[in-house]
Amino acid sequence: DAYANYGGHLAKIGDQDAAADSLIRGFWISLRKNRIDAAIALLLRRAFLVPTVYSSLVETDDARIQFRQRIRDITVLAHNGGNNWMEDKGDLFRLDNYEVSIQEIQGIPPLKGKLQNLSEIQSPHFYVHYNGLYDLPIQKEVSEMFALLCPPSLFEVSPHLARKDRITKQRMKRIGFVSSLIGGNEPHGLLVLDVIRSLKGLFQFYVVSIGSKTLTTEFHTVSDGAYEVGYDSRAARTLLMSLELDCLVFAEAMNEAIVYSLGFQ
Repeated sequence: DAYANYGGHLAKIGDQDAAADSLIRGFWISLRKNRIDAAIALLLRRAFLVPTVYSSLVETDDARIQFRQRIRDITVLAHNGGNNWMEDKGDLFRLDNYEVSIQEIQGIPPLKGKLQNLSEIQSPHFYVHYNGLYDLPIQKEVSEMFALLCPPSLFEVSPHLARKDRITKQRMKRIGFVSSLIGGNEPHGLLVLDVIRSLKGLFQFYVVSIGSKTLTTEFHTVSDGAYEVGYDSRAARTLLMSLELDCLVFAEAMNEAIVYSLGFQ
């Protein structure tokens, strides 16, 4: 946990190399203590590290190539573990900076379905799409990697949608908004408030805040239901299923890992 916190601090102040070293050290410590879930989260946080600002287009291209290679490396680890590992092309394990042998990497077990606590990832690959480049292939590879690492519950279907013989109720359509940046005076939240005010009476609106942001009183006033679930991914899934929504709107999906994962369901 100390290496995880220190790595997060280093990343925030822009020291990406030191952050990567700290996170990969935390990965090995967690793995050796058989804390597989925490180890995977730290490995993902290391893989997601990219510069927040690039000095040139060449540096941008190099960073994106390495990022994509790290995602592919973790995908291989999900399927096969480190069994066939030969080289660290994407610098995932920081072999030049951290004393670990190829043999130790080859001892990593298959990681498929072992990622349980998504909140430990903290943020998904937020800065990758900051370059304004064509990211669909990269985003698809990341989502496919997550689909492998996470358990089947990630693909849970809400009961009101799963019923084959469901009867469409004659009621006002129910629309939900979910975000980790919907509370306080965040622009996402102010936009959602304006949408609800403008369309209230045509639809029923429900607002779900993920993470630490507290919903303002106005959300409770203008919506038909306003909820805060913190960093509890199970509570978020259960709540969204219970609301029996006709439409779920993501105000953003790249700032918090739980919000990102809800997009798979």
